[in-house]
Amino acid sequence: MTKDELRAKVLATANPKPMPVEMEGLGVVYVKPLTVGDIEALNADTNPTLRAARSIARVLCTEGGELLFNPDSPEDLFEINRLPLNTITLINGAVEKVNASTATEAIDLGNVSPPATDSSST
Repeated sequence: MTKDELRAKVLATANPKPMPVEMEGLGVVYVKPLTVGDIEALNADTNPTLRAARSIARVLCTEGGELLFNPDSPEDLFEINRLPLNTITLINGAVEKVNASTATEAIDLGNVSPPATDSSST
């Protein structure tokens, strides 16, 4: 595979589709997988009182990918800050489920193929 072909394959993963996650008490909620830009924005957020709300606003979306909350809207962030801890815990669990942090989690989600095993014995 050439460099250009590999680069094209990597870039083809941009703008991943939102994933439906069943959440107790809320039903199906769509979560947008985090992108490098989302992570950079989270790391650049200097307001600790809005950081958690802004991170939630960046991932909850419709099936088509439209964000439910505007991460730059003080009103939306205030509303998110009023959510009870158990709701935030459910949302964070959904985000973790969609954004696998280990190879095993990624394989479980179907995001990557399991590594090949050598079936020959020596």
